[in-house]
Amino acid sequence: MKFDRRLTDEIYTSDTVRLGEDAFQAMQETIYHNGGVGTITGYYDAELSILSVSNLLLHNLNHSYESLMEQTKGSLKNLFYKKDAAFLDNARFRQIQGAGEGRILMADGSPVYVRLYKEDAVDTDGTPIWVLSVRMNWAYENLALVNESIHSALWYYECNENGEIVNVNWSHAFRQMLGYHDILDFPNKLDSWSNLLHPEDHDRVMQLLLETIADKTNTTKYNVEYRLKMQDGQYQWFRASAEVIRRLDGSANRIAGIISNIDAEKRSRMQAQRAAAFHRAFTSANLCEYYVNLEKNT
Repeated sequence: MKFDRRLTDEIYTSDTVRLGEDAFQAMQETIYHNGGVGTITGYYDAELSILSVSNLLLHNLNHSYESLMEQTKGSLKNLFYKKDAAFLDNARFRQIQGAGEGRILMADGSPVYVRLYKEDAVDTDGTPIWVLSVRMNWAYENLALVNESIHSALWYYECNENGEIVNVNWSHAFRQMLGYHDILDFPNKLDSWSNLLHPEDHDRVMQLLLETIADKTNTTKYNVEYRLKMQDGQYQWFRASAEVIRRLDGSANRIAGIISNIDAEKRSRMQAQRAAAFHRAFTSANLCEYYVNLEKNT
């Protein structure tokens, strides 16, 4: 394998002489074998034709360049798992920038979760091209499968030292659960979610979220049920729970959790509670119940 020193991270050390080419080669190997970041580029034509693919990405997908181009027919659209590829509609894909996620196909046809980052550039003729960095998300793979089995979705917020939310990430499954497609119609912003909270639930949910983040003792737990407005305008019930990763001083660094749709369960429970309340009110009024057998006329 040809060694390219530019692919390694910048190194800080008190003795640069002792870090020779063998050490850099070893660093490159650890990146190569541990799901490092690969790149893929292409054009904004009808098929989003592939222009280049990095060796690292080919390695992680168990492909050669020839086999990848044969399997995809040279199109980015054929590299992604179809169920998650709505964002590859040409008009939407042109608008998308920055971080995202998705599932791409390995050489054997199995989908694997990846973290993506998209930028725009031009080729040597000045023709616009898209540039994607792709990182295999192996840790997320198993977690996503577990959440899929229990019909839940992941989300997380990053916080600064003052407990302020500075970065928000909604998983693709989270958006799909609410009926949305990608970051264009559901951006990675707090109000993408908070604006959908039912007016009767909004203050209660937001207060618990902020109290959970602010509690440096980690005693307050974010475990809550609330209604969210779906993309079709209807409200449904959800349950969310989360844990907080804290710095040494107790301030929140990240709050991560899952959300699940409990609408059917909640409505069934509420109906049973109403029936029980009616029965209690009925019997406490000392009323009698009469049963009529129409066949026997009794």
